[in-house]
Amino acid sequence: MPETGIRKRKKPKKHTTILEVGSFYNVHDGSKTGHPGRIEYIDYDKDIYICITTGSMTKEEYLSVPFRKDYKELRITTTTDVYKSFIHKRPFKGCRDDYGDKKYDEMRIDPSDEKIVQNIMKKTPRLGYWYKKRKPSK
Repeated sequence: MPETGIRKRKKPKKHTTILEVGSFYNVHDGSKTGHPGRIEYIDYDKDIYICITTGSMTKEEYLSVPFRKDYKELRITTTTDVYKSFIHKRPFKGCRDDYGDKKYDEMRIDPSDEKIVQNIMKKTPRLGYWYKKRKPSK
């Protein structure tokens, strides 16, 4: 049977970490390994989490790979070990299963880039895989 690249997702295990607003966690946004994202809004009762997702590039990647139009460049990097940091132009809305337990303590968004975050939060969010799978509540 040929490998098509499409994999079946397994239901995530029980989560041990309670997500907090303002902290960075791994976001399962459809990419192979996910991206770091900062939680901006949480509703624990309805199981809704909204975040902004980030990406980064080394100097070699930045100079060789064309800029992706769905990302906006940040003035100051989120960590010291990357050359450029980016933020996705739309927020990400998901349930708890769309987020991992890994917390990135070393990541920060500089106060000078907060205006970009506020503008992005006004846009229509992308929806997570497990969020879309939920049964609509009455």
